[in-house]
Amino acid sequence: MSAKAIAVRYATALLEEAVARGLDATVERDIVTITEIADASPDLRMLLRSPIIEWWRKKSIIIEILQGRVNELSLNFMILVIEKGRERFFREIAASYLEMLDQRRNILRVSVESAVALDEQARTEVVDRLSTRNGKTVMATFDVEPTLIGGLRVTIGDNVFDSSLQSQLEDLRERLETASDN
Repeated sequence: MSAKAIAVRYATALLEEAVARGLDATVERDIVTITEIADASPDLRMLLRSPIIEWWRKKSIIIEILQGRVNELSLNFMILVIEKGRERFFREIAASYLEMLDQRRNILRVSVESAVALDEQARTEVVDRLSTRNGKTVMATFDVEPTLIGGLRVTIGDNVFDSSLQSQLEDLRERLETASDN
């Protein structure tokens, strides 16, 4: 079974249980917390990925680290993941959970790059247009990418919509090169 299929299966089960208990937002925060803890500790990441360390040792360490820091459902889920030998897929499971939760909430996460920092009015206009076009609540992150020269590059999932001046100039250059070859 692929990592994606495993992640979706576990994330679906976690989301269904979290929603049933009214803990979907709590579990969301817990997943972020667990991910941050793992990011801050190379030793913990190595422990979770290691096929040599017994599952019961991993379970004991995770309980010690997470107990009192995350909800009981989240802790029990981590224990289940370890007992089933799926801990190396936690990042994928976490990402799938967050994606499914966004879908459930009708949220679309986008990344917007511009040549210069956009003021609040421009940001609001971009979010409003994307929201109207996609029929979802848009949560956008804004970054400055000076190489764009002007315009925007919007990334939604795996799709990139590039209306930057840099992109338009590259398209023009390619058309001119193709025309000169003929």
